[in-house]
Amino acid sequence: MDTNTYISKFSGKDLILREESYDMLDLNSNWVTVGKLTQKVSTYQFDFEICPFTTGHKFIPMDEWNNGPIFRVTLGTPTSNRQLNSTEQFEREINNDIISEMNLGNMKECAKKMFVHPKTGKPLTYSEMRMLYG
Repeated sequence: MDTNTYISKFSGKDLILREESYDMLDLNSNWVTVGKLTQKVSTYQFDFEICPFTTGHKFIPMDEWNNGPIFRVTLGTPTSNRQLNSTEQFEREINNDIISEMNLGNMKECAKKMFVHPKTGKPLTYSEMRMLYG
């Protein structure tokens, strides 16, 4: 594991679920630690270990988080260079396929794909679909 020695800034669309902790820029240009990204529910909804809106700081509205570099990896946080295991890689690939469909605006096609198992082609129940895609 390395320790960050440089500052990379990200917009919300660039955030990924990872081992590192994130900081977020508030409206007064102060960095506020929000912890690990625990879930990226949609393009405009993010869940962190620490909810930014409970920190007492003011931030730009969540629907604008994708417009500019307002995140960074918390300084001094060890970065993980671990390789994804095959299950994680598979999950990332199927999620990227679904996200690509969403970005193209093909929501009906996206929904159809989400109810078919990506490996077996079998129809999925709602519960099974949620297990795969969250």
